[in-house]
Amino acid sequence: MRPPEPLDIELAKESSLFGKVIFVLATVGSGVDVLMRALSEFPQLAVFPTQTDLFSSGMQRILDHWVQDGTNQGMHHVCSDAQEFLIAARLLADAPLEAARTTLGGDLVVEYTPDHIKMVDDIRALYPDARIVHVVSDGRHVADRLAYGRDAIPARYAARRWVDDQRSVMAAAVDGTVKLEALWTDPVGALKALAGGLDIDAPGSALASAASHFSSGSQLLATPVTGRAAAIVEIVAPDVLAHFDYELDKSARSARLAAWAEITGAGTVVAAGNARRRVQERLAERFGRDEWRP
Repeated sequence: MRPPEPLDIELAKESSLFGKVIFVLATVGSGVDVLMRALSEFPQLAVFPTQTDLFSSGMQRILDHWVQDGTNQGMHHVCSDAQEFLIAARLLADAPLEAARTTLGGDLVVEYTPDHIKMVDDIRALYPDARIVHVVSDGRHVADRLAYGRDAIPARYAARRWVDDQRSVMAAAVDGTVKLEALWTDPVGALKALAGGLDIDAPGSALASAASHFSSGSQLLATPVTGRAAAIVEIVAPDVLAHFDYELDKSARSARLAAWAEITGAGTVVAAGNARRRVQERLAERFGRDEWRP
């Protein structure tokens, strides 16, 4: 269980990175990697070229270890002040970010890890001073990309990944949302607006170099929505698409029929699995768990 309150903003000033960290949140496959490469053109920014897993594999576990219900293993037994614990954790989290800033150069650190999109509360707990930027791309295109290729996942899981990520962000406290489509359509204007919102210096030469990363935008924007994963997104999350001002009902009829078939089939499998578990529980109750083992 996490500490009940986030790090006090005055204590956060002990950090050498106070006000100097930008966390980028986006679903994997959304095209955010292009934005990260573009941002690296700005001399003021130290942009991580790889994901850090800072919270997904590190600080989230530390925060969750503050209180362990029903045990004496929580950190609250040895560190009675939650704020002291939080500032110590913040300085620990700062270490790899500060090392990267020293190596990469620049004043502000920009970090992106795919799983961080679901961890805004944890990020805010240690970085109340950080700027958190959400980057979104049409979930139908994202889901289709995740459902095909070398590391493809089933269409329903691809759709769910994008939908769950966006719902997490919609319920969280972020500082702003950037649509990838705006960057593809007008990279100079969109990057200039983003730089202004983040108080980043955007000299003309850096802005032009950053915008060049989006030169293939027209081709990507013209890609039709044809896949089953895209249709699942439209079926299960029209409200999420509408929230981010994406046009609805773009999937082909054949894709929607295939999507309904997958959704229905998945529901049948889940129902069958639940029924099997109920039978196992009844047998275990009747004969004892030691005598009957699935």
